[in-house]
Amino acid sequence: MEFVNGQHLHVFQEEWVSLRLLRYFCNMTPVLWSFVKDMIFEEMSLEEIWTNYLFGKANAYDRANLLENAIKVYEEILRGDPNSIPVFLNLGAFFTGEENMKKRLFIMKG
Repeated sequence: MEFVNGQHLHVFQEEWVSLRLLRYFCNMTPVLWSFVKDMIFEEMSLEEIWTNYLFGKANAYDRANLLENAIKVYEEILRGDPNSIPVFLNLGAFFTGEENMKKRLFIMKG
């Protein structure tokens, strides 16, 4: 077992995961609000509303540093529209970001 200053490392990992999930839920609040607003007030197709929701969800995962989940959502969007340029642009920016390059490369090797 690994120790950091006399404490178990897994305790810090659990706290980090909890913090990331909290950040995800905070980032999902405006996404859910937009989803409800679009369903009630906007004259958009259900497909377009759902795609906008998925983009917001992927963005919330990315902001919370839940990278694997963000990739899964982008893959779901691509299953519906395999030529989605916004998805490819977001994934391109996602995989070329410098701050988490090592972690992203690790995910790609998966």
